[in-house]
Amino acid sequence: ASKIMADIYFRKNNLSKSINIIDSSLKSCSNSFNCNSLKIKKAFYLIKQGDADKANTLLLELKNQKDIDLSHKRAIEELMGEIAG
Repeated sequence: ASKIMADIYFRKNNLSKSINIIDSSLKSCSNSFNCNSLKIKKAFYLIKQGDADKANTLLLELKNQKDIDLSHKRAIEELMGEIAG
C-alpha cells in the first residue's frame, strides 16, 4: 500500500512526500524482497528529485547484496544506467 501512496504523491510532483512514505515503510519492513522493492522505488524517486548521488549509493548497496532477486537486479541496473546517462 505504501508504494501506491508514494506513486500518488509522485504523480502530484511531491517527491519529498513520496520518499518520506517509503522511508516510513522501510522502518517496519521485515521481508527482504519487499524491503528491496521499496529501496529501488526510493532510488527512482531520488533520481527524479535530482539526488543522483544518494540514489547511486542506495543502488550500490542493493547491488552488492547476496541473493538479490533477478528482477531487482535488472531494475537496479536500469536505474544505474539512467544515472550514468
